[in-house]
Amino acid sequence: MYSREVLQNFYYLNCRIIVMRLNNRVDMNAGVEFIKGDKGFCERDAYLELGNVPAGVYYILVEADRFTNEQLDIAVTCYGSGISVFESDDAQYYRKEVVLDKAFRSRIKKEPRSFNVADFEQ
Repeated sequence: MYSREVLQNFYYLNCRIIVMRLNNRVDMNAGVEFIKGDKGFCERDAYLELGNVPAGVYYILVEADRFTNEQLDIAVTCYGSGISVFESDDAQYYRKEVVLDKAFRSRIKKEPRSFNVADFEQ
C-alpha cells in the first residue's frame, strides 16, 4: 500500500500504448504484427482491451509525456482469464523510431482503409 504522501504527489500522464506481436517470436528482425494502439490522457489510467489474442511473443510500447525529470514509474498489467508473462524490458535494444516504424507499417498493411492521404497543395 502506498503512503498518503506518495498518493498526494501522484499524477497521470498523457501517453500512447501500442501492442504488437513478433513475427518470429524472438526479435523484431522479421517484423511485427500491429495488434492495437491507443492514447491515454491525464485524467485517468490508460488501457487497451484486446479480447482473445493468439499465443505468441508480444511487445508493448508505452510512451509518456514527461513534464519533469523526476523518476517515472510505469505499471503494465494484464487482467482476464488468460496467462501472461512479462519477461523483460527490451527498450535498450531498439530505438523508439524503429519500433514505431515497424508497428505503423504493419498497421498500414493490416488496415489500409484506416489511413487517409491529405494533399496540402490543393
